Amino acid sequence: FHIVEIFCRRGHRVTVQLTNARGHAAELARDAAELGHTLLVCCGGDGTLNEVLAGLLRAGVRVPVGYVPTGTTNDLAHALHLPTKLSRAMELAVTGPVRDHDVGLLCEKQLFDYVASFGAFVQTAYATPQRLKNALGRTAYFVCGLPEVFALRPRRLTLVADGQRLEGDFYFGSISNSTRIAGLIDLDRAGVVFDDGKLEVLLIRRPPTPRALRDLARGRFDERYFVFLHAREVEMRFTVPTEWT
Repeated sequence: FHIVEIFCRRGHRVTVQLTNARGHAAELARDAAELGHTLLVCCGGDGTLNEVLAGLLRAGVRVPVGYVPTGTTNDLAHALHLPTKLSRAMELAVTGPVRDHDVGLLCEKQLFDYVASFGAFVQTAYATPQRLKNALGRTAYFVCGLPEVFALRPRRLTLVADGQRLEGDFYFGSISNSTRIAGLIDLDRAGVVFDDGKLEVLLIRRPPTPRALRDLARGRFDERYFVFLHAREVEMRFTVPTEWT
C-alpha cells in the first residue's frame, strides 16, 4: 500500500500488476506502454528489470522505467547506486531524473541490460531455488555454485571485438553494462559508462589470485588472468557448443 501511496500523492493514477512466470514482466511492460502509461516502476531483481526493458524495446516504445531493487543480489542497482531501502527507492523511481542505458543484443534475439556470460557458474542463477535465495540471499549462489568449481573446464574461442581479434582458452567470459557482475566481479574503476554505446568484455584465462581480483576492482587487469575491453560489436566463435546466461 505504501508504494501506491507514493504515486497517488504525486497525482499519478496507478495500475498494479504481479508477474506469475518467467517472461511475464515483458508482456506486462509492453501492454502497459501500449495502453499509454507514462511511467513504469519495476519491483524485483536484475532479471525482472531485464524483462521489463526487453518488453518495451521489442514493442518499440520509449517509456521511463523506475527500478526498485528487491531481488537477491541486485548487481545492476548496486552499479547505478540505487538505494536499497524501499521507501527511498520508490521516491527515486517516481521523482528521479531519466537517463539512458545501453542494452545488448545476443545472437540477434536475446536482449540484455546487465550481463550475458558463459563458462563458470552461468547456470547457478537458474539452478538456485527461490526458497534458498529468500533464506540466504547472495550466499545461496555460493552454496549452489560450489559443485561447479570441481567441474571447471576452459572453452577455446576466437574473439573479434570492433575489429580486434584474439584466440585463447577461457574459463569465463561476459559482455556487460555494469560495474558489478554476479555479486563477485567489481569493475567500479574500469571506465564503465552506461550510455556510451559500448559494452564491456571480460574474459578470464585461468582462476585469478586474490591479488589479481583486488587489482581488477581497482581497474588494473593482469593479462596473465584477464582480457578486458570496451566494444560496440562482439563476435565469439567456440570450438564446442557453449551455453550462455
